[in-house]
Amino acid sequence: MSKKFDSTAPLKPAFADPLRFRVQIRTYRNGVRLRVSNQDDAQRKLVELALNEAEALAWQTPFPQLVFPTLAEEKATALANWRARQDALRRRESERSLAV
Repeated sequence: MSKKFDSTAPLKPAFADPLRFRVQIRTYRNGVRLRVSNQDDAQRKLVELALNEAEALAWQTPFPQLVFPTLAEEKATALANWRARQDALRRRESERSLAV
């Protein structure tokens, strides 16, 4: 009797080492934290939340250490764009209030 391939079973490579994956992800996270260390507390907290979300999504894949950096960068970029938009809106609102 031969085994049939179960397409619904999660893929797990034979060489997968979750501990090594965690170390790789932690190393990348520390690099991102270092890059935002000069930001204010609120921004650092938002980056930390984005990293948590990216890591949670990455661990749902067979190769989290490969997926995490891309997800983290995408989330950090989206966060920076959101922050810039919020700053622009605040400036515009401030200019309007001064014009009145």
